[in-house]
Order: sequence, then C-alpha cells, then structure tokens
Amino acid sequence: MKNHFFISMLSILIICKASNASSALSKFEVLKTDSDTGIVNIDTVVMIKNAVSNKSIYIGKPLGNLLNDLSIPVKSCIIVNSKIDEISGLIISFDSYESTINKKERKWSTVLHIIWDVPITIQEYKTMMLQKNQGDLNWSNVDQGFYSTRIVQDIGNY
Repeated sequence: MKNHFFISMLSILIICKASNASSALSKFEVLKTDSDTGIVNIDTVVMIKNAVSNKSIYIGKPLGNLLNDLSIPVKSCIIVNSKIDEISGLIISFDSYESTINKKERKWSTVLHIIWDVPITIQEYKTMMLQKNQGDLNWSNVDQGFYSTRIVQDIGNY
C-alpha cells in the first residue's frame, strides 16, 4: 500500500513539474479567464502590483530588465519633472496616452512610476523627442531604446 501511495505521489510531482516547465509565462503574467467568452486575459493591475512588490529585483538595474519581464507592452509614458531642467522619473502606462490622460477618475492603478537613479537632462530628452514625432507621447521604439538603458532607483504605483 505504501508503494502505491509513493508511486502516486511521485507521478503527481512529475506531472506538475512537466506542466510548469512547458509554461512560457512571463514573471509577472497573471491570467484570468472571462467566464462569458472563455478567453484568457492578463490582469494589468495584478501584474503591476507584482512588479512593485518585486521591485528589489530591478532597483539599480536598467529599466529594460523590468520591461522584458512585463507581460503587457507599454503603450504610453508621461515624464516626471522634479526640477525645471531635469526629468526624475517616468510614468509608464499600458493604455494609450489619450486613454491614460482622459480617465475621469484618474485610475493610477494601471500605471507604473519609475524614478531614475540619475535624472535625465532636458537636453537629452529634447534630443530623443526630435527622433520621434514630438507630439506623440505613445510608446515607440525610440522610447524603448532611450529609457531601457536608464538605471532604476525606485518603482511604485503611487
């Protein structure tokens, strides 16, 4: 009887390991199944909370490390100025710029606040903006390249 129990438990363990190994989910991917459609969706709020609670992994490292681990692509960003001549951080959103700004209740639960270790100068920012359509604040390859190498001092959702 003990052998059957041991073999059953070992089989369950092997099946669980195999199913985990075949899963290709990102570190912060959280799945929800819509009960009406059966379609699996990623829960943005939970992904952001997981990223914030695991921020120690990313502090002192380039932002690109965090961006690579997120399961939902960044769609827009807003700069955070602490002084007139420098940018101390970035708010990244998983909605378009227009959607992020126009939310009536300003639901900041769906954005990540990034604070840089070394602030970006306004001149650096202007140079980057010249490479893309200056009025477009939606995320682009130019943004990805520019911000991905910046070192993160803090991550929050405040």
